[in-house]
Amino acid sequence: MPQWDLNLVLTFLMCAPFEPFHNCPLRLLTIKTAFLVAITSARRVSELQALSSKPPYLMIYPDKVVLRTRASFLPKVVTPFHLGQNITLPTFFAPPHPSKEEERPHRLDPKRALSFYLDRTKEFRVDDQLIVGYVGANKGRAVQKRSISRWVVLCIKICYALAKKQPPEGLRAHSTRGKAATTALARGVPVVDICQAATWASLHTFAKHYCLESQVRRERHFARSVLQDFLILKF
Repeated sequence: MPQWDLNLVLTFLMCAPFEPFHNCPLRLLTIKTAFLVAITSARRVSELQALSSKPPYLMIYPDKVVLRTRASFLPKVVTPFHLGQNITLPTFFAPPHPSKEEERPHRLDPKRALSFYLDRTKEFRVDDQLIVGYVGANKGRAVQKRSISRWVVLCIKICYALAKKQPPEGLRAHSTRGKAATTALARGVPVVDICQAATWASLHTFAKHYCLESQVRRERHFARSVLQDFLILKF
């Protein structure tokens, strides 16, 4: 699995051209939203494709957003454990923000990104898939898994380009699962909670195929911990 720098990507997602959102091109807003949902949920691209923009599959609360795959979706492994699990993404550094510097981490909030994205796309949506096409004949329409995969990888590559660095060869959207799970482990999330969030029924699946390192610290929530590790290093 190619190694890439999550902290580098998160740093540049807080800056232009991804911010501020009201000046952000729809293409970059789509790419950023897809990446934030992928990295904070640790779900497969097939699951991201199966997410809906409509209740009850999408519920936005003051402190979180709860996502579920559509009822017709069958995951890679079809068991009661893998079917119909909620994806809960808590808000990150919610307002008020006493200073501009303290507001910057909120730009990584997946709830904020989803809210902006849904508002921006509501006028031209023709499909209730959460992530839809943003240009040409596909604008507002459901997209294939390969499109979402390409956008997640493109997000990483754009951030590396902004940093004037060469991204690793062989980048895949699937690498976000290992990167997110390992970061959560480093923040002290129990392995059983990591496996629950990423829908791994066996601890051995994570240990053998996805765990990238083994440092241990303490954090409460899987999705928040993925972003929180970045804050400890940067703020």
